[in-house]
Amino acid sequence: MAQNTLQVSWALAKDPAFIRKIMYAAERAAIAVQAEDPETANHTERSALANAILHNLKGESAKFAQAVAADPGAVGISNETTDNDLLFTVSSVFNALALGG
Repeated sequence: MAQNTLQVSWALAKDPAFIRKIMYAAERAAIAVQAEDPETANHTERSALANAILHNLKGESAKFAQAVAADPGAVGISNETTDNDLLFTVSSVFNALALGG
């Protein structure tokens, strides 16, 4: 399966059903980050993002939806993508969002 076009990725990132799925995947990732060893690389930044997610889930979900839809490693991502693949992709973009400010 090929990488989504930019137009497809943009439309997906704006889709309310997709955003809801990503919102809960981000929440799961945030819970996992808060439970990780504090010596984990970039834990301070990851924990700060996790805290933001857990206290403002809806507000943080849009940037995760955009990152997942645009992620070049998420080939052919769509509303039909499995939960496990969405969880994996959210986890894979977590550092980029945590370290990106």
